[in-house]
Amino acid sequence: MAANKLMSAVAKLAPRAVQGGAKPTSMIPNMKIGTPWAGLKTRGELVEAGLMDESELSEQHKNVFNFSYFPEVGLMWDDLAYGRDPTVREALRRLPPDVHAARMVRISRALLLSAQRKVLPEEEWTTLESDIPYMAPYIEQVKREKEEMKEWKSKD
Repeated sequence: MAANKLMSAVAKLAPRAVQGGAKPTSMIPNMKIGTPWAGLKTRGELVEAGLMDESELSEQHKNVFNFSYFPEVGLMWDDLAYGRDPTVREALRRLPPDVHAARMVRISRALLLSAQRKVLPEEEWTTLESDIPYMAPYIEQVKREKEEMKEWKSKD
């Protein structure tokens, strides 16, 4: 029963992904948080809005991205964030349910592809332009809160 609810929730978020035909970037909903990044979907849009510097898309960064394995299985850079670091763990906890579910779908698909020693068709690979830093606002917020707590503790 619970598995059916989970699959129907995933199907609502990414119906074509469940059937195996969606690009991984189509599974990412717009971010609905109080940041200037809300509603932006790609790095290109972030650069155009002045929220990301063009230097972040340097030639070296592009080469590292293009030679990585994770875009070939549909993962985004932020999907690789691991909960060992307390800041990342708290940021993961704060992700909205739809963003977290989309992340888990991408990770599950990547694990399955890796176990089968397969990759997605090249047209479904994550591109540098479509790889959005969706966890960055949450990580920054957690870091600011930790700094604020540190300041408050030092005043005592």
